[in-house]
Amino acid sequence: MTEVITDGKRIYTFTDTGFEFTVKPPTFMENLFYILLLIIPLSSMIFALTVSIIGGLIGHIIIFSFLCIFGVSFAVCFVYKGIINHKPFRLTVDERGITKEGIDIFIKWDDLICFGFINGVLLHSRSFYHQMCIYFSTTPYDEKKYKRALRLRHAGAFAPRTNEMISYGFGKNQLDEELIKKIRERIYLYADKEKEISDIRPDSEFVYP
Repeated sequence: MTEVITDGKRIYTFTDTGFEFTVKPPTFMENLFYILLLIIPLSSMIFALTVSIIGGLIGHIIIFSFLCIFGVSFAVCFVYKGIINHKPFRLTVDERGITKEGIDIFIKWDDLICFGFINGVLLHSRSFYHQMCIYFSTTPYDEKKYKRALRLRHAGAFAPRTNEMISYGFGKNQLDEELIKKIRERIYLYADKEKEISDIRPDSEFVYP
């Protein structure tokens, strides 16, 4: 039996032996929007560089040349990795272990030391917000170390990726109890309940910057 739950861009698929979390890929219009966001500042820098060259402003030429090189490199990297070479995200929990596709990390059940839910993980995108994460780790639990690792992992493209921890951010700080129950039931098929170390607190305990 398969049950599919959709929450915005997140898709949770549950079977009798495990679950799979996926994220809908960016739409054409979303990709176009982000490309335009890159083109506008790049065009401004190229225009400023052109004016500097015409005016013979050596200092400005050096500054805007550097900015253009950096901006073009970033734009090419973003378009290639984020759009052209986009890897679909998938977190899978089944009898083999825990797999995070897209960044290719795998943990066997025999290597799992602990797992659990942690909320209040402070992130920054266009605004600060807290979210709940589920983690699977091959190292002993350490609250400060884990929360820092989760912040880094979900902060952006430069997050560390190792086989010591697999995590998934739910995009919100509180999760429906029924969804948490479904997740736990599948994990308990392969891991002892004693390995769960969770830290779920009410929103009132977290202060936004």
